[in-house]
Amino acid sequence: MAQIIKHLYKNKTLRIAIKIIVPVVILAWLFNRLDVSTIAGNLAGTDPFLLTAAFAMLCLRNVAGAYRSKVFLRHRGMEYSTATLTRYYFIGNFFNLFLPEVVGRDLARGYYLYNSSSGKTESVSSIVAERFNGTAALFVLSLVSVAVGWITGLDVVRYNVVRGIAVVFGLFLAATLLIMHERTDRALESLLGRAGFPGLKAGISFARDVITYCKCPSLMARTFTVSLFVQVIGVVATWLISRSLGDTTGFAAFLIIMPMIWVLGMLPVSINGLGVREGSFVVLFGGIGMPYETAMAISLLWFALNICLGIVGWILFAMGEKTRISEKTHPPDSTPHTHR
Repeated sequence: MAQIIKHLYKNKTLRIAIKIIVPVVILAWLFNRLDVSTIAGNLAGTDPFLLTAAFAMLCLRNVAGAYRSKVFLRHRGMEYSTATLTRYYFIGNFFNLFLPEVVGRDLARGYYLYNSSSGKTESVSSIVAERFNGTAALFVLSLVSVAVGWITGLDVVRYNVVRGIAVVFGLFLAATLLIMHERTDRALESLLGRAGFPGLKAGISFARDVITYCKCPSLMARTFTVSLFVQVIGVVATWLISRSLGDTTGFAAFLIIMPMIWVLGMLPVSINGLGVREGSFVVLFGGIGMPYETAMAISLLWFALNICLGIVGWILFAMGEKTRISEKTHPPDSTPHTHR
């Protein structure tokens, strides 16, 4: 069985086919079960002001994420301006449209950082450390929201969907902390001496490089705080989208559920999380009493705003490519390179 799975994974054509078939099947099932006219009516009645505010929040989220990246890179002696890193974030949004959610952005950022840092692996490991940091913030945000909701007696906590999210995220958070623990680093260090394959040694060394960031508590505390801010901004943006449709679901529900939707969107079974995201919105928000058609409309608007982010990224990417081609045609004088 393992050999079959390995063979299927290496089949590029099959992987692409899966990423096309999965969203098509999910979306076809959803639209067959839901009232399309109600969804269209919800979308037609969208408040443009609130939708614009949601887009502005997503842009701010990129800036905050860029600042977090700047802090990680500075820790390893690499200086980048927030403006440069924000540009990389937007370009990542463009590539996100064609790859699993978040993955495309991280790959694009990794490419730019690796090249601009003259091939320093620390630039790439900073992105992985940043991803662990941000994911842990997702888990904590959702779990704290559940705990506060339970203490204050919010109705949303009584739903089985919410309880299930709390259990799953609790396990995920424990696993994340275990992976980034110093004992894991020591275990990897002992494996490094016994690793016989160069590829395995490189992988273990890279993993240890990622864990290195955890050895600086002040760095992790600072970036974790920024990560919480980044995730809250994303939740606020989604809540504004729901408000633009006239939905009255409480903000606490979004704090609890959106982290799970984002995690599910990272699964490499579709392009940009398409289908998986829409299904997650309908199932999870529908599980707390939101009309299914409203949940679907929110998901479609979220996707539309991410396309807008991708368009901004495409413009920045095209401008960068034009500059690069111009520099090849007319080489500038040799001057020290800065990331400004």
